Amino acid sequence: MKKIILSLLAVGMMSVCVGQTQVEWTKFEVSESINDLQDYIEWTMQDIEHGAIDEAIGNLYIEKYEETIDRLIVVYNNLKKIERTTIHLTQNN
Repeated sequence: MKKIILSLLAVGMMSVCVGQTQVEWTKFEVSESINDLQDYIEWTMQDIEHGAIDEAIGNLYIEKYEETIDRLIVVYNNLKKIERTTIHLTQNN
């Protein structure tokens, strides 16, 4: 519940920021997606512990979540590079 409230507050704050770039918004969305996947990993581990899902299947889910997080981190880092390049080019003009 606490994470939901914090996420809603973050979205609200982001929506009132003037002059927010598409790169900044995309970075926010990517980081929220990573956060969601980390929650899924935690919930899947709890489901395995409580016997709600088969351990082999749960571990497969966790592995796929982690692979997706790794790919999203690459995207996030590329967005940061794009943002730095754009700022650098803007400052030089």
